[in-house]
Amino acid sequence: MPPIPYILAALGLTLGVVMGLAMLIRPRGSHLSIGLGSIPEKSGGVGESRAFGGLLFALHGAVLFQLAYLMMFALDHNPATVSAYQFDHLLFFLAGGWLFAFLGRLLSVIVDREGLALNTRLLALDAAMTLLIAAPLMGRYSFFT
Repeated sequence: MPPIPYILAALGLTLGVVMGLAMLIRPRGSHLSIGLGSIPEKSGGVGESRAFGGLLFALHGAVLFQLAYLMMFALDHNPATVSAYQFDHLLFFLAGGWLFAFLGRLLSVIVDREGLALNTRLLALDAAMTLLIAAPLMGRYSFFT
């Protein structure tokens, strides 16, 4: 069985894939759910929403695919070596992206003070995605001890 931090990372990555798919399949609904309002007809907003969905899907899916490979084949042999050189950098950059999304949203809550209820809920989502995806890094580099 894979270590718990890897399972947490897989959960976070799967959520990213699902969010990306939702934006690809239902761009108008996903646009509304994150507080961007309705997309005017022929504004190009649907295309932008689908493009961002594709980005979320591809980035999280690629890292999830790599994690699945590690869980199936590499973790049983030498997880420290394989993970440190083949996987940690992917988690670092993806979790860093979510961290900066969190910081940008926090700045908006403090400075703009618009949509506080929605932004507060989305702050929790950004923080959760950061922590879930970074869980293997925090465990390996002793952030919890």
